Amino acid sequence: MLGEVTPLDASSTFVFPQETGYDSFSYTFEEGGTFTIGVGVVDVGDALGNTGLLVDNFSLSGGPVIPGTYTVQLNAEENVEGIDFGNQEEDSPPPSETIFGTPDDDELNIFDDEAIAFAGDGDDLVDTSGSSGNSRSYGGPGDDILIGGSDDRLFGGSGDDRLFATDGGTLMSGDGGADQFWVATAFIPSSQNIVADFESGIDVIGIGGLDVTFSELSITQVGDDAVVSVSGGDLATLLGVEANVLSGDDFLLV
Repeated sequence: MLGEVTPLDASSTFVFPQETGYDSFSYTFEEGGTFTIGVGVVDVGDALGNTGLLVDNFSLSGGPVIPGTYTVQLNAEENVEGIDFGNQEEDSPPPSETIFGTPDDDELNIFDDEAIAFAGDGDDLVDTSGSSGNSRSYGGPGDDILIGGSDDRLFGGSGDDRLFATDGGTLMSGDGGADQFWVATAFIPSSQNIVADFESGIDVIGIGGLDVTFSELSITQVGDDAVVSVSGGDLATLLGVEANVLSGDDFLLV
């Protein structure tokens, strides 16, 4: 039996009724956006072993390509068979290498493209600037230093972290603590970097080697975000930040 076909947009939610047994359901995406498809089990307490879930042949297909982000969220004791993104644009390639640190202070120098590094506990150094890009670094607990190259993803974790983008297109998230986001190091990046969770008065934006003062920066509001630029080009977008609240105290210029 095919469930109800329900159009979604980026701000709507829909929950299928709770039921037991096998069934098929379909959604229709009519516009681009960011969508989270959550799959879960409710324990109704009427039988033993009633918390299992199998998602079989999940797919995104049909119709024109709709740009956006599609996330399949699964919890413990859930299995998925046959995920197929069909004709949709899937832009998260599998990692070429996964590197793990230790509970101590680690130094991880990574040269493989599209690698994933989990530093773990300790005050760690993770450097992916020697690769061609598309790597992801997770600092974890501790005061970490993460250095990215082109189109990397840096996630500091808890602690006072320092995140460096040595080129453009890098996404940086401090994830708690008083963090430093270095959006330019010695030259203007090839494309602007993105800071996901900057907090004015707690974090700072670092700009190194450009010999600029705060008065020489251009900070403009673009939608919900603040864009930091110099005369030579854009340096970074600060997501969810009001441009008019930023002051010289929010920047570290060396």
